[in-house]
Amino acid sequence: MAPLLPLTLAVWLLRTVGGNDACIGDDLQDLDPTSALQLPPQHGTRSVAANRTAARAMRRAAALRAREQRAQRPRRAKVPAAAGAEFTACGERTGPCDVPHIGPGCSQTQCCEAVCAQDGFCCDVSWDEICIEDNIELCDDLPVPPAACSLNTGYCLQEREAGGCSDPACCAEVCAADAFCCQQGWDSLCVEEAIERCDLLRCTPIAETCDSAHRSPGCSDVQCCQDVCEEDDFCCFSEWDGQCAAAASSRCS
Repeated sequence: MAPLLPLTLAVWLLRTVGGNDACIGDDLQDLDPTSALQLPPQHGTRSVAANRTAARAMRRAAALRAREQRAQRPRRAKVPAAAGAEFTACGERTGPCDVPHIGPGCSQTQCCEAVCAQDGFCCDVSWDEICIEDNIELCDDLPVPPAACSLNTGYCLQEREAGGCSDPACCAEVCAADAFCCQQGWDSLCVEEAIERCDLLRCTPIAETCDSAHRSPGCSDVQCCQDVCEEDDFCCFSEWDGQCAAAASSRCS
């Protein structure tokens, strides 16, 4: 029983000095030998900035891997259209020629017919990425900025499957640096380019909601967004993460 003596002595001292048996459990907890191994919170956890930087780096790496995988997908075979075929899918009411879309054909008739003559799939089934690659070779009159840069596309600071975004000047500048953003899809790398290159409003009604985390900077409630960003500019210059959403929930009614 000798090993128990120090603990017994400790209990006796606590009773004698504290004078309150109800406090014994709390005081003994303070004597837990493992407590000396617990670091203060500021040293035991990574800083907010480091976590945010690491998360962005991981997403950037994932986006690069996704692009590589997309480039390595098997290509379908190109089959020329039959001689004398009429390409009724070419017309103004179809999608732009430099943006992939589910339907066949595209809106610039001469370009569309030139592409479909070499690859009937583009007018019979779908205007996919291979049809767009043909545009580079066959169509010299595609608009600049690309048709993907139009008001009916989407916010330049939000990711999406389709290419382009709704600010023509910003979209054209990003796509000039990275054609993938107009020809394939507006992914997280395109958003990063837009953040760096374009002077866009972060707090705008076309942004995403303020009470949920998302990868684009800013949010749709202008006043709430401005209040949060005054305290934490990461929310308007990098992304609206969980801490920004929590701040919005507590600050904004």
